[in-house]
Amino acid sequence: MLMCRSISILAILFAFVSMPVAHAEDKWDYIEKLWRAAGDDSSKVEQALEMDCKRIESFADKGAKLYRQKQYTAARHEFLTQVFLLEYCDTGGRNWDHRLAVAYNNVALTYVQEGKALHARAWMSIIADDPTSRFNLEKIRSQLDAVPERIEGEYVQYAGQGIWTNIQVNKERGKYEIGAEFLRAGPRAILGGLNMGNIGLEMPLNLRHALYRGSEEGSEAETTGEIGCEIAFDFGKNTAHVKTLKGACGFGAGVYADGEFYRMED
Repeated sequence: MLMCRSISILAILFAFVSMPVAHAEDKWDYIEKLWRAAGDDSSKVEQALEMDCKRIESFADKGAKLYRQKQYTAARHEFLTQVFLLEYCDTGGRNWDHRLAVAYNNVALTYVQEGKALHARAWMSIIADDPTSRFNLEKIRSQLDAVPERIEGEYVQYAGQGIWTNIQVNKERGKYEIGAEFLRAGPRAILGGLNMGNIGLEMPLNLRHALYRGSEEGSEAETTGEIGCEIAFDFGKNTAHVKTLKGACGFGAGVYADGEFYRMED
């Protein structure tokens, strides 16, 4: 059984985190470009971000133009920048949640156009009760229903600022091997690090439920062999529900293993 590990990634490494929902050829590199242009100087990165916070709508407008031109990958990159800046700049104000939901749905609709309903669902579900999300989720309902059900694959949950918590399920040696990387991106994650926690467990092929039992590395519970934490995994139709049943697993600050995860297309 793998033990929980708590890791803090320095901001300089954060710049190279790629989005789990994007394929390698679809890499969103806005953050990486910021760091490169700033010569890895965090103060210069912050200055550049402050300037971009004043022109968030320009990224949305460019994305909309590219979308109308059916350049969906390029449009998605602009919408991803819109999402990141809305969250980073945190301008708040009236209808703040709705503005975020519209930005998430902008990204989602580029995936719809590429036939990736599962990717789209993940984005639409970030603020699922927003009218825009409900409308778009209903529009792709038949596409979602047509996706074959399976346990293997990658499941994601939004952690903020374009970063996704990830669960990977593989069929190995007559069982499912589950690896989970739980993340938390704080308000200034690009400048101050990303907190995470990793666990691994196994599940028989004939089951849809798995229970992780472990203890924080270096804790008294680990020394005595006691169970310090329990996390349940329940797999539905292309979804995974995760719930902490007991204790803490020694994850990074503010990192939790709970909620709904959505399987993505391969």
